[in-house]
Amino acid sequence: MKTVLENAIMAEKLSATIRKHMTDGDRIASLPLYVPISTMMMDTVTDHSSRVKILTATLISFVVESAPALKDFDLGDIGGAIEEVFDDLEYQVSQLRANLATDKAFHKSIVNNYEVEYAGRKPSEGQSEEDVEVDDCECRRCTARRAAQTGAA
Repeated sequence: MKTVLENAIMAEKLSATIRKHMTDGDRIASLPLYVPISTMMMDTVTDHSSRVKILTATLISFVVESAPALKDFDLGDIGGAIEEVFDDLEYQVSQLRANLATDKAFHKSIVNNYEVEYAGRKPSEGQSEEDVEVDDCECRRCTARRAAQTGAA
């Protein structure tokens, strides 16, 4: 039942994200829909591990859709197609990593996200700064995430 409830909450959030994007002329003209959807999905979880799971699910979908789309796809060598998709993906990620590592505007986005969403986290008594869970955070997003997880959203 928990999964059914979580899926219903996610469906409503997806619907709201899509409606918001599709009714904003500037956003719809300049930003592909998958960007706010991916961002919303990452925003709904409270920890790095959950974000990795979302990314992993996205990568699985990417491989399932991309492997058969390869120009030289061969039903007799599905493993080779998977390898080719991952080789291309690894190249693209390495390029992205290099670009983002030096992109000052992107760094500002990370700093802004930290200041808005995470800077207020404080360790509880007996916890070090590294032990702080996002669940302890009282910022707007974390509070909304916890409410959504409990079905109160």
